[in-house]
Amino acid sequence: MSVLTANNYLRIIRFVVITVFAIGFMAGAQAQPLEGDLLGEINPIRIAVPKAKAEGTVPDEGNVTETIHSVLQNDLRLSRNIQKPNYILVPSIVQIESLDVADRQSGRINYGGWSEIGAQYVVKVTVRAPEPELLQLDVFLFDILSQKSLLSQRSGRFPKEHLRRYVHNASDDVVQRTTPSRGIASTQIAFVNQTGNGKEICIMDYDGHEDSVRQLTDFNSISVLPAWSPDADFIAYSSYRDGWCDAYIHSVRRSRGKAYRPLLQLPGNNLGPRWNPADADEMVISLSHKGNAEIFLINTNGEILRRLTNDNAIDTAPVMSPNGTEIAWTSDRTGYPQVYIMDRDGANVRRLTNIRGLRCDSPAWAPPRSGAQDRLAFYAHQGGSIGDIYTILADGSDYQKLTETGPDNASPTWSPDGMYIAYSSTVRGAAQIYLMQYNGDPPPGHDRHLRLTRMQGDCISPVWSPFMQ
Repeated sequence: MSVLTANNYLRIIRFVVITVFAIGFMAGAQAQPLEGDLLGEINPIRIAVPKAKAEGTVPDEGNVTETIHSVLQNDLRLSRNIQKPNYILVPSIVQIESLDVADRQSGRINYGGWSEIGAQYVVKVTVRAPEPELLQLDVFLFDILSQKSLLSQRSGRFPKEHLRRYVHNASDDVVQRTTPSRGIASTQIAFVNQTGNGKEICIMDYDGHEDSVRQLTDFNSISVLPAWSPDADFIAYSSYRDGWCDAYIHSVRRSRGKAYRPLLQLPGNNLGPRWNPADADEMVISLSHKGNAEIFLINTNGEILRRLTNDNAIDTAPVMSPNGTEIAWTSDRTGYPQVYIMDRDGANVRRLTNIRGLRCDSPAWAPPRSGAQDRLAFYAHQGGSIGDIYTILADGSDYQKLTETGPDNASPTWSPDGMYIAYSSTVRGAAQIYLMQYNGDPPPGHDRHLRLTRMQGDCISPVWSPFMQ
């Protein structure tokens, strides 16, 4: 007979507590995930989100419950998947709140009542403060059509300042159980903030909320071209912190000690390191230690594995395909910048962009998406300081212009589900980060591209993280 340890005993107690708390809501149904192929019968998805309820004394209760409700609604409204255009939230807050109160009083879900107002799913959240400075969330998801509980979970304890992060996690759990794809609410965007002559790397939540913005570098110098590691634990970039354009790797999660280390400090420019999405030990970078800028394959220790280009032109901005087999980059070998593609070993070079009169730069591979052909986004301009965002198939066909000419729209980056593109734009003066759908349309629920940053100075060079681990 095995010995019941203290840790096992605590796990059992915690499980019992969560089960007792949820059993009334579950109404005897056994929780199970919705299979992705069932989603085809639901068009569009209609989900009701009652206001979060506080259990016991919760400091600043009104702001806490309102934050939970607004973040959850916004996350679901922005959720996209490969089959349906967007979540449609049941609009009548009076009916939603009335049904929610009745459910909580009875300890059972009134599936018939929720069905009558058109809800196909219901998300309920309870928040408590187990300690004065800590919060805890209980999240429940119900399938109204099948009359089943799909999700019943309790978060760990967390500081109040992390509330938005935990609600983002809950949103992604809801998306994962109601669609065939993962949610992006827990992802982040790195970017460059320029104030005066300095440029620093910052990161923020995918929705750009000001409370989530964090400055990663503090070199009082010029740091540019951030890039995420495949596990989203590190960001690589180039910086002049020591007077030269060297490459660095920075830990996103480390809170103590030195969070960064040099990657490459060769003579000349060590510019724009980018990871291989399929191999976390491998990167591509533009180096000029041999003369003009060329593309090299390196490892994360800064060792050069292979020189990939050998041309009199300037070769920059390399980025690897999602499967790690190809590399797109910018070269002026025809006399002005264009985007090219080559195999991982430098073979099979071919020109991708060939749009009359346009100089093309900053390629970004789209993540794989079911039913979608391999596509890249890029920046194109006529030689001045004003340009736009385009996309193009990997075979060089079907290019599409996504932004309106006027402001400078630059530096496209894809969400990890391939449904959104973030970019920088001067549409309202100083450059800020904006969000659009992959086809150039505004995000669901918005009549124009969504502004994410509202910071002093310019916000440029956004790069979206992979799905967070």
